[in-house]
Amino acid sequence: MNCQQCQHFEPITGYTQKDLSCPIPVSSETTADNNAILIIKTGALGDVLRTTTLLPALANAFPNTPIDWVTAKNARPLLENNPYIRELFTLDSQQDLEQIVAQQKWTSLYCFEKTDLPLKLAGIINARKRFGFGPNHAGKPVAFTPEGRYALMLGLDDNLKFHKNKKPYSRVITETAGLVWNRAPYVMAVNPAPKKTTQLTIGLNTGCGDVFKTKQWPQENWQSLANIIHKNHPQAAIWLLGGPSEESMNASIAEQAPFVVNTGNRHSLLEFADIIAQCNIIVSADTMAMHMGIALEKFVIAIFGSTSAEEIDLYDRGICVIAQADCRPCFKKQCPHTCDGSSKCMRDLNAETVYSAMASEINSEN
Repeated sequence: MNCQQCQHFEPITGYTQKDLSCPIPVSSETTADNNAILIIKTGALGDVLRTTTLLPALANAFPNTPIDWVTAKNARPLLENNPYIRELFTLDSQQDLEQIVAQQKWTSLYCFEKTDLPLKLAGIINARKRFGFGPNHAGKPVAFTPEGRYALMLGLDDNLKFHKNKKPYSRVITETAGLVWNRAPYVMAVNPAPKKTTQLTIGLNTGCGDVFKTKQWPQENWQSLANIIHKNHPQAAIWLLGGPSEESMNASIAEQAPFVVNTGNRHSLLEFADIIAQCNIIVSADTMAMHMGIALEKFVIAIFGSTSAEEIDLYDRGICVIAQADCRPCFKKQCPHTCDGSSKCMRDLNAETVYSAMASEINSEN
């Protein structure tokens, strides 16, 4: 790609072709007495969870090497008690960064963040081996190694990300880390309560997170899907899942469909995981609940509109239902084809299509 054609190019402080893999050098000296690994991944909850697929590969490649992880405070419950992780660090402020830097006990660094604070931390940690992303002299994200260039370009080249890429995220980060991808699973160390009933339970996660509202499947479509499931499978339990943003929508759906169970919207992450663990099937847009369903080995019906299904691995336990639109995926935060905040491709994806994708699994569960 010609850098001058990149939408992120800035003549003075932006990318040049050389910049794509020219991080700021750090001292080759390290204060670590023994080998230790540091992972930096703080971003969206679903992204943090799916990055755990790297842990088995690291443990296999470097047995008996401690692994520490830097994440955001709200993501800590997803990583606590993980058998692969020795210590968790929180990075939400400059003070947090300074406390982490004071440790300086790692010989290998794996940074999968491109935002300012994690990137700054990655540029300071003086590990002997560094993979993923670090800052250049302008503070822009660059690849530490040639293996990381593909992952970096996914964020810069729309044609690569939207159309050419066929690699799931788990493969991209594993290869970025210089390791062999073997389709390792998510690692989520939770101990959910045993399923309380043998009744087939279908969880409808109606939200999409707060960043990309174009991932939202409309309320009327969720309503229609609940009605279709109940009509064809009256013996199945239908649960509404969601967070605070979905409180009003879920209450409205439950009011119009008294056969559904509204599980509430004010749960902690671990409480939410326990609810998902009680379900046999999870229907969700591309959001944290989808990743949690994958991690807990549920059959997942994943609905895709503005984002890319190619980045998601359902591990042969689910189906991706993809909206049919020439303009998708777009990764836009606002759909240019609507004026009411909705996403046209998601609005046009009807409930019958989603139900058709899940019907055989419902029948096999009965």
